Amino acid sequence: MLKMIKQFTQHMREKGLKESTIQSYLQDLRLLIFHMESETPADVTEKELRGIVEKLQSKKKESSIMRWVIVTRHFFDFCVLCGLREDNPAQKIQCPRPPRKKRTSPPVGEAEALLNKDIRYFSFLEYRNRALLAIICGSQIKIQEVCTLTIGSFDPVSCQLRLPSGKVYTLGDWALKYLHEYLTFFVYRKTTANTLLFEGQNGRPLTRQSLWKIFKTASEKAGLDSDLSPVKMRGALIQAALNPSGEQPNVSTS
Repeated sequence: MLKMIKQFTQHMREKGLKESTIQSYLQDLRLLIFHMESETPADVTEKELRGIVEKLQSKKKESSIMRWVIVTRHFFDFCVLCGLREDNPAQKIQCPRPPRKKRTSPPVGEAEALLNKDIRYFSFLEYRNRALLAIICGSQIKIQEVCTLTIGSFDPVSCQLRLPSGKVYTLGDWALKYLHEYLTFFVYRKTTANTLLFEGQNGRPLTRQSLWKIFKTASEKAGLDSDLSPVKMRGALIQAALNPSGEQPNVSTS
């Protein structure tokens, strides 16, 4: 068994998996060795693996069990690839999925609190961050797409953002207002059409992680829910635009 796991580990390294991922796989395979009754991978049955899953359900979270099943499935796929056995005993075992959290849209007032903050120091970061938040909340653009925006992406005539991929995003009033402020104060004076619309302090492109950090920091300063995300905020703004009265729609089932 240990020899097979060693070969499996080498196979994962050859595929280019990160060392942290490999160590996580090995941790789950140690659980397999601890609970299995068969002496070799060739003797393991589907019934035995299902029994291990039942034991883990009283000790582990659903997400941990789901990961264990996936890792075990990959390991026995490798055993089949090496000719150690003809089938994968973990193939038909269903991963227990953790219950999904009910998504609720935040009130549109939270979007106002996030964006309508007074500029205190009239700094580049304040104008840039507010324009970023307004674009993320006021359009359907994805965070990773914001990182690739250039000055030429913004069309002031049609009030749209045009991406090289052909996607077009129409900006709302908030996004236009704060983007115009940002462009007027800091961008138009010293850039070309190919210059990135949003840059870091060091002149490098913003990353997806840095955009999330900007959003979370602004949410905390505004005293908003810690679970607030750009997706939830965007959904709140869309819901408010479609249903300004705030009444629940009357859906007929007939």
